[in-house]
Amino acid sequence: MRTFLFTLLLSGSLIAQNGADSYPITHVKVYKQGAQIQRDASLNLKAGSNTINFKGLSGNLDPKSIQIKGLASLSLISVSHQRLNDDSIQQDSSLNALKEAIEENKKRQQSLIDEKEGLVLELKYLESNSNIGGTEGYNLIQLKEISQYVKQERSVNARAISKLDQSRASLQKELQQLQKELLQKIEALGLNNITISAVLMSPKAQRVNLSLIYQNNQAGWTSNYALKVTSLNKPVQLSHKALIYQNTGEDWTKVNLELNTGSMLANGQIPTLYPDFLYPIQAQNIRGSRADAPQMRYKSSTVESLDMAKEVVFSANSANSISTNLMSRSFIIAEKVSIANGKQETNLLRDLEIPALYEYQSIPKLDPAAYLIAKIYDWTEYQLENGEISLYNQGNYVGKSYLNANSGSDSLELSLGKDADIVVQRERLKEESGNSFLGSKKTATYAYELKVFNKKASAIELVLIDQIPVAQHEDIKVEMEMGKLKISQLAQGEIRWKLNIPAKTEVTKKLRYEVSYPKDMVLNH
Repeated sequence: MRTFLFTLLLSGSLIAQNGADSYPITHVKVYKQGAQIQRDASLNLKAGSNTINFKGLSGNLDPKSIQIKGLASLSLISVSHQRLNDDSIQQDSSLNALKEAIEENKKRQQSLIDEKEGLVLELKYLESNSNIGGTEGYNLIQLKEISQYVKQERSVNARAISKLDQSRASLQKELQQLQKELLQKIEALGLNNITISAVLMSPKAQRVNLSLIYQNNQAGWTSNYALKVTSLNKPVQLSHKALIYQNTGEDWTKVNLELNTGSMLANGQIPTLYPDFLYPIQAQNIRGSRADAPQMRYKSSTVESLDMAKEVVFSANSANSISTNLMSRSFIIAEKVSIANGKQETNLLRDLEIPALYEYQSIPKLDPAAYLIAKIYDWTEYQLENGEISLYNQGNYVGKSYLNANSGSDSLELSLGKDADIVVQRERLKEESGNSFLGSKKTATYAYELKVFNKKASAIELVLIDQIPVAQHEDIKVEMEMGKLKISQLAQGEIRWKLNIPAKTEVTKKLRYEVSYPKDMVLNH
C-alpha cells in the first residue's frame, strides 16, 4: 500500500499509541450526503512535546477535514496521517492474537484425534480377540465372563469415541469462527488502516480532554413519512422518520447523533459569471423537420368557488429537538444511537398533528370513482424535507406519494384512495351530439351527462372535474354552455363543480360544448 506520511516528530516526545476503540466515536453529525465524526480522548500529557496517535481509523476519511479541538493551553505543532502497509497489518497485535488462538485450537483438535485413534485400535483389538474357542482350555463360565468383559469395554470405548467426536466438532466450529474473525480483521485493517498523529506542546504536565474530528462521505440520510387519517373530523397524523445509512468502515456505537439538512460536499464558493460572447455561425438548410407546436401551461378553473380555512395549528410529541442556523437545520436525536458499518437505521424524528381539510374529487372522464383528498395548507411551517410518504386511511394502506419540499406551493394535496360508497357515471348524450356545416365551417357538438350518487348515511363535499378542449389554432373556436351562459374559450380547459350532496342522493351535471373549425381541417378530437 502507498504510504502518506507528513509527520513532524520532535525528539524526546511522549508517544501515546492507542487503537480507535481507545478513543471511541462519541458524536456523529450526518448530512444529506456525508458525515462528520468526532472521537474523544482523555490524556495525561507531560511538559513539552507529546505525540498522540489515533490508530485504526477508516481509510475512507477525508484527510483535509482533520481537526483537533479542546487544545486550550496546548500548541498544535503538526497533524499528519499515515496509511499502513501490508507488513504493518500482518504485525497487528490483535491479528497475532487471533492467529495464536487458531494454532492452539488446531493443537487441541490434533490431541483429540490422537486419543481417538488409540481408542479405535483398542476397540479393534477387543473385537479381534472376542472369538475364543474351547480349544484354549476355557470352560463355559470363563467364556461368558470374557464375553461380558469385551462387551462392556466395547461400550466404554464407543462412548469415549463419541464424546471425543463431539468435543472435536465443537472445536471445529470454534475454529471456523476464529478463521472468520481473522478474515474480517484482515479486511478491517485493510480498510481501517489510517493512523492520525498529532504533535502537541504542553506548557506543563496535565490531563486534557481532546476531540479528533474528521469527515467521511460514505454516509447520509433521507426523510420519509407515514401519514395516517383516522377520521375526517380530526387532523392528519404525520410521522417524520429518518432513514440513515453508513458505509464509513467504522461502527457507530451509542453515539450522539445529529441529522443536518445540508450537504457536507456542497461547494461553498459562489460561481463566477463570465461574459457571454456572441459569434456568427454558418447557417444551414435543414430538410425533413419542423418546429414543435407551442406548449401551454395549464391552471384549473373553478365553476363554483370553495372557501378554505387558513388557520394551522402545530402539535408534536417528540423528545428530539430541532436546531436552525442560517444555512440548514439539524435534528438532534435525544437517545444514543448505534449503527454498524454497512447497515442502515430508521429513526423517528417527530410526530406531528396537522390540520387538514377533506373533500372528495372525481374525474370520471379518466376514472369513474370518487377519491378522498386531504388538503394541508401552510405545510412549510413544519420544516419538512423531501421524501416518500406512505399513506394510510383508517388503518388501511392506500399507497405512496412524494413530498417535494421545493415545490414553492403553500398547499399540499394527498389522495387517500377510492370510496366505494360514491358512484360516479359519465355518459355521452348522443341525441344532443353531432356535426353541422355552415359555409366553409364545420361545427361539432359534444354533450355529456355526469351523475354522482352518494350512498353514504351523511352528506359529502365533492369536486367533480371535467374538461373542454383547448384550441391551438386561430381558426379553431371552442364554446361551452353553462346554463344560460355561453363561455368562449377557457385558457386551461378544466371545469370544476363544487357539490354538496346529501345522503342517499344523486346529483346530475351536464357538460355541452361546440368546436368550430374549417371543414377541410382534421382535428385530433
